[in-house]
Amino acid sequence: LGVLEGHTRAVEAIVLAPDGRTLGSAGSDEQVVLWDLPSKRVTRVVGAAHEDRLLSVAFSPDGRWVATGGIDKSVCIWRFRDGAFASRVDHLDGVIARRHVAGPVLGLGCGVGWHG
Repeated sequence: LGVLEGHTRAVEAIVLAPDGRTLGSAGSDEQVVLWDLPSKRVTRVVGAAHEDRLLSVAFSPDGRWVATGGIDKSVCIWRFRDGAFASRVDHLDGVIARRHVAGPVLGLGCGVGWHG
């Protein structure tokens, strides 16, 4: 595959989109970078809704939404096609795992007492 450059700080998580050609990466720079794998180019950078580094990223099963979880105790939802911010939900602690289960259902995991 090669090296994909786009984050200004460490990459914390990566995920492959349902389309099989888009990779999402969440970073300590508080941004999600979306990559077109065949061309190895950045297609979109989304961020600014989190207040600290990101720990996780997930795509909805239909590929329409991107969810991010961060150390700022929040989950943010973004529209994939244009990167528009859709929603933010606060959580108990840093969100270290997330998974779109089906349709609008989102599973979350947090590190209560974790201060990474």
